[in-house]
Amino acid sequence: MPKTNKDYKIKLLYLYEILKHTDENHRLTTKQIIAELAKRNISCDRKILYDDIQTLNDNGFEILSNRAQQMEYYVESPALDDYELRILLDAVQASHFITDKKTKELSAKIVGLVGPNKNDFIEKNITCFNERKCSNEKIFYSIDEITRAIQESKKIQFRYFDLDLNGNRKFHKDGEFYVENPIDLIINDGMYYLLVYNEKHDDLTPYRVDRMDKVEMTSTPAIKKKVKEAKEFRNKTFSMYSGNDTRVTLSFNKKYTNQVLDKLGYNLRCEAESDDTYTISVNVDVSDTFFAWCFTFGENMQIKAPEDVVQKYREKLAKTLNSLPRF
Repeated sequence: MPKTNKDYKIKLLYLYEILKHTDENHRLTTKQIIAELAKRNISCDRKILYDDIQTLNDNGFEILSNRAQQMEYYVESPALDDYELRILLDAVQASHFITDKKTKELSAKIVGLVGPNKNDFIEKNITCFNERKCSNEKIFYSIDEITRAIQESKKIQFRYFDLDLNGNRKFHKDGEFYVENPIDLIINDGMYYLLVYNEKHDDLTPYRVDRMDKVEMTSTPAIKKKVKEAKEFRNKTFSMYSGNDTRVTLSFNKKYTNQVLDKLGYNLRCEAESDDTYTISVNVDVSDTFFAWCFTFGENMQIKAPEDVVQKYREKLAKTLNSLPRF
Protein backbone atom coordinates (compact mmCIF):
# COMPACT_ATOMS: atom_id res chain seq x y z
CA MET A 1 0.00 0.00 0.00
CA PRO A 2 1.38 3.49 -0.81
CA LYS A 3 2.59 5.43 2.20
CA THR A 4 0.35 8.48 1.75
CA ASN A 5 -2.93 9.43 0.11
CA LYS A 6 -0.95 11.33 -2.52
CA ASP A 7 1.07 8.21 -3.30
CA TYR A 8 -2.16 6.23 -3.62
CA LYS A 9 -3.58 8.75 -6.12
CA ILE A 10 -0.38 8.57 -8.15
CA LYS A 11 -0.59 4.79 -8.11
CA LEU A 12 -4.14 4.88 -9.48
CA LEU A 13 -3.04 7.28 -12.22
CA TYR A 14 -0.25 4.94 -13.23
CA LEU A 15 -2.59 1.97 -13.11
CA TYR A 16 -5.10 3.58 -15.44
CA GLU A 17 -2.31 4.78 -17.73
CA ILE A 18 -1.19 1.15 -18.07
CA LEU A 19 -4.71 -0.15 -18.66
CA LYS A 20 -5.54 2.65 -21.10
CA HIS A 21 -3.29 0.98 -23.67
CA THR A 22 -5.30 -2.24 -23.66
CA ASP A 23 -8.38 -3.40 -25.51
CA GLU A 24 -10.48 -6.55 -25.78
CA ASN A 25 -7.89 -8.23 -27.97
CA HIS A 26 -4.88 -7.02 -25.98
CA ARG A 27 -5.59 -7.72 -22.31
CA LEU A 28 -3.15 -7.68 -19.40
CA THR A 29 -2.96 -10.34 -16.72
CA THR A 30 -2.68 -9.53 -13.03
CA LYS A 31 0.97 -10.55 -13.13
CA GLN A 32 1.68 -8.28 -16.13
CA ILE A 33 0.03 -5.29 -14.48
CA ILE A 34 1.99 -5.79 -11.25
CA ALA A 35 5.17 -5.98 -13.33
CA GLU A 36 4.31 -2.73 -15.15
CA LEU A 37 3.70 -1.00 -11.82
CA ALA A 38 7.04 -2.30 -10.53
CA LYS A 39 8.78 -0.61 -13.47
CA ARG A 40 7.40 2.63 -12.03
CA ASN A 41 8.70 1.78 -8.56
CA ILE A 42 5.23 0.95 -7.27
CA SER A 43 4.74 -2.27 -5.34
CA CYS A 44 1.42 -4.10 -5.44
CA ASP A 45 0.02 -7.59 -4.80
CA ARG A 46 -2.96 -9.38 -6.30
CA LYS A 47 -5.46 -8.50 -3.57
CA ILE A 48 -4.54 -4.82 -3.54
CA LEU A 49 -4.64 -4.68 -7.34
CA TYR A 50 -8.17 -6.07 -7.32
CA ASP A 51 -9.20 -3.36 -4.81
CA ASP A 52 -7.50 -0.65 -6.89
CA ILE A 53 -9.31 -1.70 -10.06
CA GLN A 54 -12.58 -1.75 -8.15
CA THR A 55 -11.84 1.83 -6.98
CA LEU A 56 -11.35 2.92 -10.59
CA ASN A 57 -14.63 1.29 -11.60
CA ASP A 58 -16.46 2.90 -8.68
CA ASN A 59 -15.30 6.30 -9.92
CA GLY A 60 -16.39 5.96 -13.54
CA PHE A 61 -13.29 4.37 -15.10
CA GLU A 62 -14.70 1.26 -16.74
CA ILE A 63 -12.13 -1.54 -16.39
CA LEU A 64 -13.39 -4.82 -17.81
CA SER A 65 -12.12 -8.27 -16.86
CA ASN A 66 -12.09 -11.71 -18.38
CA ARG A 67 -11.10 -14.97 -16.74
CA ALA A 68 -9.28 -17.34 -19.06
CA GLN A 69 -6.49 -19.35 -17.44
CA GLN A 70 -6.09 -16.34 -15.17
CA MET A 71 -7.76 -12.98 -14.64
CA GLU A 72 -7.16 -10.50 -17.45
CA TYR A 73 -8.09 -6.81 -17.54
CA TYR A 74 -8.68 -4.32 -20.32
CA VAL A 75 -10.37 -1.03 -21.19
CA GLU A 76 -13.02 -1.23 -23.88
CA SER A 77 -12.00 1.23 -26.56
CA PRO A 78 -14.64 3.92 -27.16
CA ALA A 79 -12.77 4.94 -30.28
CA LEU A 80 -13.20 4.10 -33.92
CA ASP A 81 -14.01 0.99 -35.88
CA ASP A 82 -11.50 0.05 -38.56
CA TYR A 83 -13.64 1.42 -41.39
CA GLU A 84 -14.10 4.74 -39.53
CA LEU A 85 -10.37 4.92 -38.92
CA ARG A 86 -9.72 4.24 -42.60
CA ILE A 87 -12.05 7.07 -43.66
CA LEU A 88 -10.27 9.60 -41.42
CA LEU A 89 -6.82 8.51 -42.51
CA ASP A 90 -7.77 8.60 -46.20
CA ALA A 91 -9.22 12.10 -45.74
CA VAL A 92 -5.93 13.31 -44.27
CA GLN A 93 -3.96 11.63 -47.02
CA ALA A 94 -6.16 13.08 -49.76
CA SER A 95 -5.93 16.68 -48.52
CA HIS A 96 -3.42 18.59 -50.63
CA PHE A 97 -3.02 21.38 -48.07
CA ILE A 98 -1.58 18.99 -45.45
CA THR A 99 2.17 18.55 -45.92
CA ASP A 100 3.85 15.14 -46.02
CA LYS A 101 5.33 15.68 -42.57
CA LYS A 102 2.03 16.74 -41.03
CA THR A 103 0.19 13.90 -42.79
CA LYS A 104 2.37 11.39 -40.95
CA GLU A 105 1.95 13.22 -37.63
CA LEU A 106 -1.85 13.48 -37.93
CA SER A 107 -2.16 9.86 -39.03
CA ALA A 108 -0.21 8.72 -35.99
CA LYS A 109 -2.37 10.85 -33.70
CA ILE A 110 -5.59 9.51 -35.21
CA VAL A 111 -4.40 5.94 -34.74
CA GLY A 112 -3.32 6.91 -31.22
CA LEU A 113 -6.93 7.73 -30.41
CA VAL A 114 -7.73 4.10 -30.99
CA GLY A 115 -4.74 2.75 -29.10
CA PRO A 116 -1.14 1.73 -29.66
CA ASN A 117 -2.22 -1.78 -30.60
CA LYS A 118 -3.33 -0.41 -33.99
CA ASN A 119 0.03 1.20 -34.74
CA ASP A 120 0.51 -1.12 -37.70
CA PHE A 121 -2.80 0.00 -39.20
CA ILE A 122 -1.24 2.81 -41.24
CA GLU A 123 1.31 0.61 -42.99
CA LYS A 124 -1.22 -2.13 -43.75
CA ASN A 125 -4.12 0.03 -44.90
CA ILE A 126 -2.93 3.39 -46.18
CA THR A 127 -1.79 3.87 -49.76
CA CYS A 128 0.18 7.05 -50.39
CA PHE A 129 -1.61 8.16 -53.55
CA ASN A 130 -1.40 11.92 -53.15
CA GLU A 131 1.53 13.48 -55.01
CA ARG A 132 0.26 17.07 -54.69
CA LYS A 133 1.02 17.78 -51.05
CA CYS A 134 1.82 21.40 -50.29
CA SER A 135 5.16 22.44 -48.78
CA ASN A 136 4.00 25.23 -46.44
CA GLU A 137 4.73 23.75 -42.99
CA LYS A 138 3.29 26.86 -41.29
CA ILE A 139 -0.23 26.28 -42.58
CA PHE A 140 -1.47 24.87 -39.28
CA TYR A 141 -0.26 27.94 -37.40
CA SER A 142 -2.20 30.00 -39.94
CA ILE A 143 -5.33 27.89 -39.45
CA ASP A 144 -5.04 28.30 -35.67
CA GLU A 145 -4.71 32.08 -35.98
CA ILE A 146 -7.62 32.28 -38.44
CA THR A 147 -9.82 30.16 -36.18
CA ARG A 148 -9.13 32.44 -33.22
CA ALA A 149 -9.90 35.50 -35.31
CA ILE A 150 -13.23 34.04 -36.45
CA GLN A 151 -14.16 33.07 -32.89
CA GLU A 152 -13.23 36.49 -31.51
CA SER A 153 -14.69 38.42 -34.50
CA LYS A 154 -11.42 40.18 -35.31
CA LYS A 155 -9.85 41.09 -38.63
CA ILE A 156 -6.75 39.30 -39.80
CA GLN A 157 -3.73 40.44 -41.75
CA PHE A 158 -1.51 38.36 -44.02
CA ARG A 159 0.70 38.40 -47.06
CA TYR A 160 -0.42 36.41 -50.11
CA PHE A 161 1.77 34.72 -52.70
CA ASP A 162 1.86 32.46 -55.75
CA LEU A 163 4.66 30.06 -56.67
CA ASP A 164 6.80 30.33 -59.78
CA LEU A 165 8.06 27.34 -61.78
CA ASN A 166 10.98 26.94 -59.37
CA GLY A 167 8.75 26.91 -56.31
CA ASN A 168 9.77 30.43 -55.23
CA ARG A 169 7.21 32.74 -53.62
CA LYS A 170 5.98 35.71 -55.61
CA PHE A 171 4.06 38.00 -53.25
CA HIS A 172 1.00 39.95 -54.37
CA LYS A 173 0.98 43.75 -53.93
CA ASP A 174 4.78 43.73 -53.54
CA GLY A 175 4.48 41.93 -50.22
CA GLU A 176 2.05 44.37 -48.60
CA PHE A 177 -0.33 42.98 -46.00
CA TYR A 178 -3.95 42.21 -46.77
CA VAL A 179 -6.37 43.13 -43.98
CA GLU A 180 -9.63 41.18 -44.26
CA ASN A 181 -12.77 40.12 -42.39
CA PRO A 182 -12.60 36.33 -41.90
CA ILE A 183 -15.91 34.52 -42.39
CA ASP A 184 -15.19 30.79 -42.63
CA LEU A 185 -12.69 28.09 -43.56
CA ILE A 186 -13.68 25.82 -46.46
CA ILE A 187 -12.13 22.66 -47.91
CA ASN A 188 -12.57 22.45 -51.67
CA ASP A 189 -10.91 19.99 -54.05
CA GLY A 190 -8.43 18.96 -51.36
CA MET A 191 -7.38 22.54 -50.60
CA TYR A 192 -8.13 24.75 -47.59
CA TYR A 193 -9.55 28.21 -48.28
CA LEU A 194 -10.31 31.19 -46.09
CA LEU A 195 -13.50 32.97 -47.10
CA VAL A 196 -13.45 36.68 -46.26
CA TYR A 197 -15.82 39.60 -46.60
CA ASN A 198 -14.14 42.26 -48.72
CA GLU A 199 -15.43 45.73 -47.81
CA LYS A 200 -14.11 47.45 -50.93
CA HIS A 201 -16.04 45.18 -53.29
CA ASP A 202 -18.85 44.30 -50.84
CA ASP A 203 -18.36 40.68 -51.73
CA LEU A 204 -16.96 37.34 -50.57
CA THR A 205 -13.42 36.42 -51.61
CA PRO A 206 -11.57 33.10 -51.11
CA TYR A 207 -7.85 32.81 -50.32
CA ARG A 208 -5.86 29.59 -50.25
CA VAL A 209 -4.53 29.17 -46.74
CA ASP A 210 -1.33 27.45 -47.89
CA ARG A 211 -0.54 30.61 -49.93
CA MET A 212 -0.92 32.90 -46.92
CA ASP A 213 2.14 34.10 -45.02
CA LYS A 214 2.57 35.79 -41.62
CA VAL A 215 -1.09 35.38 -40.69
CA GLU A 216 -2.00 37.41 -37.59
CA MET A 217 -5.21 38.33 -35.82
CA THR A 218 -5.54 42.08 -35.39
CA SER A 219 -7.25 44.03 -32.61
CA THR A 220 -9.76 45.54 -35.08
CA PRO A 221 -13.32 44.16 -34.89
CA ALA A 222 -14.35 42.28 -38.02
CA ILE A 223 -17.34 43.27 -40.12
CA LYS A 224 -19.73 40.32 -40.30
CA LYS A 225 -21.64 40.67 -43.57
CA LYS A 226 -22.83 38.12 -46.10
CA VAL A 227 -22.51 35.30 -43.56
CA LYS A 228 -25.69 33.69 -44.90
CA GLU A 229 -24.38 33.95 -48.46
CA ALA A 230 -21.21 32.17 -47.33
CA LYS A 231 -23.20 28.97 -46.81
CA GLU A 232 -24.14 29.00 -50.51
CA PHE A 233 -20.72 30.04 -51.73
CA ARG A 234 -19.31 26.55 -52.27
CA ASN A 235 -22.35 25.32 -54.21
CA LYS A 236 -22.25 28.03 -56.84
CA THR A 237 -18.47 28.50 -57.09
CA PHE A 238 -16.30 26.36 -59.32
CA SER A 239 -12.87 25.49 -57.88
CA MET A 240 -13.10 28.59 -55.66
CA TYR A 241 -12.74 30.96 -58.62
CA SER A 242 -15.57 33.42 -58.30
CA GLY A 243 -17.34 35.14 -61.17
CA ASN A 244 -20.69 36.78 -61.81
CA ASP A 245 -23.50 35.15 -59.84
CA THR A 246 -26.01 34.11 -62.52
CA ARG A 247 -28.89 31.68 -62.80
CA VAL A 248 -28.18 29.42 -65.73
CA THR A 249 -30.13 26.61 -67.37
CA LEU A 250 -28.18 23.53 -68.38
CA SER A 251 -29.19 20.64 -70.59
CA PHE A 252 -27.29 17.36 -70.19
CA ASN A 253 -27.44 13.70 -71.09
CA LYS A 254 -29.13 11.59 -68.39
CA LYS A 255 -26.15 9.28 -68.07
CA TYR A 256 -24.21 12.16 -66.47
CA THR A 257 -26.81 12.90 -63.81
CA ASN A 258 -24.60 11.72 -60.94
CA GLN A 259 -21.65 13.86 -62.05
CA VAL A 260 -23.83 16.95 -62.44
CA LEU A 261 -25.52 16.56 -59.06
CA ASP A 262 -22.19 15.79 -57.37
CA LYS A 263 -21.06 19.23 -58.45
CA LEU A 264 -24.24 21.30 -58.23
CA GLY A 265 -26.01 19.69 -55.28
CA TYR A 266 -28.54 16.93 -54.69
CA ASN A 267 -31.43 19.18 -53.68
CA LEU A 268 -31.83 20.54 -57.21
CA ARG A 269 -34.73 19.53 -59.43
CA CYS A 270 -34.06 18.01 -62.81
CA GLU A 271 -36.72 18.03 -65.50
CA ALA A 272 -36.93 15.65 -68.44
CA GLU A 273 -36.34 17.47 -71.71
CA SER A 274 -36.43 14.29 -73.80
CA ASP A 275 -35.95 10.57 -73.32
CA ASP A 276 -32.20 11.08 -73.03
CA THR A 277 -31.87 14.62 -71.67
CA TYR A 278 -32.46 16.50 -68.43
CA THR A 279 -32.52 20.25 -67.83
CA ILE A 280 -31.61 21.97 -64.58
CA SER A 281 -31.57 25.62 -63.44
CA VAL A 282 -29.02 26.68 -60.84
CA ASN A 283 -27.18 29.75 -59.57
CA VAL A 284 -23.46 29.61 -60.35
CA ASP A 285 -20.53 31.99 -60.53
CA VAL A 286 -20.00 32.25 -64.27
CA SER A 287 -16.23 32.02 -64.68
CA ASP A 288 -13.64 30.33 -66.89
CA THR A 289 -13.65 27.32 -64.57
CA PHE A 290 -17.43 27.00 -64.95
CA PHE A 291 -17.06 26.96 -68.74
CA ALA A 292 -14.20 24.45 -68.41
CA TRP A 293 -16.43 22.18 -66.32
CA CYS A 294 -19.19 22.33 -68.93
CA PHE A 295 -16.67 21.53 -71.67
CA THR A 296 -15.63 18.28 -69.94
CA PHE A 297 -19.02 16.87 -70.96
CA GLY A 298 -18.53 17.84 -74.62
CA GLU A 299 -21.70 17.55 -76.68
CA ASN A 300 -23.46 15.97 -73.68
CA MET A 301 -23.79 19.34 -71.91
CA GLN A 302 -25.29 22.56 -73.28
CA ILE A 303 -25.85 25.95 -71.71
CA LYS A 304 -29.39 26.91 -72.69
CA ALA A 305 -29.83 30.25 -70.91
CA PRO A 306 -29.31 33.11 -70.35
CA GLU A 307 -28.34 34.32 -73.80
CA ASP A 308 -25.30 36.35 -72.70
CA VAL A 309 -23.77 33.33 -70.93
CA VAL A 310 -24.41 31.17 -74.00
CA GLN A 311 -22.62 33.76 -76.13
CA LYS A 312 -19.65 33.91 -73.75
CA TYR A 313 -19.38 30.13 -73.89
CA ARG A 314 -19.43 30.23 -77.70
CA GLU A 315 -16.63 32.80 -77.67
CA LYS A 316 -14.56 30.69 -75.27
CA LEU A 317 -14.98 27.64 -77.46
CA ALA A 318 -14.09 29.61 -80.60
CA LYS A 319 -10.92 31.02 -78.99
CA THR A 320 -9.91 27.55 -77.86
CA LEU A 321 -10.44 26.11 -81.33
CA ASN A 322 -8.50 28.96 -82.99
CA SER A 323 -5.60 28.47 -80.58
CA LEU A 324 -5.00 24.91 -81.80
CA PRO A 325 -2.17 24.40 -84.31
CA ARG A 326 -3.23 23.81 -87.89
CA PHE A 327 -1.66 20.98 -89.88
